[in-house]
Amino acid sequence: MSPHDGVGTNLFGHVLRGRLMRVVPRPNDAINETWIADRDRYSYEGIYSADRLEAPMVREEGTGEWKRVELGSRARDRGRRA
Repeated sequence: MSPHDGVGTNLFGHVLRGRLMRVVPRPNDAINETWIADRDRYSYEGIYSADRLEAPMVREEGTGEWKRVELGSRARDRGRRA
């Protein structure tokens, strides 16, 4: 399903040797027929970008500085406060 629209455009991802090579439409007459937006077709290239974030970041209160957060740590902190 497309991450870029609210309609739920159906997609296929073509993978070769464990690497996503292209995104194409998955026919669905009720939603997108056989059409996808360029944003859906080419956005997969960002998966392999050197600039891609590898961990979530949050802004610290008071300082306004960004820091990396390990996955799940915010949920653990939320559980401690409850």
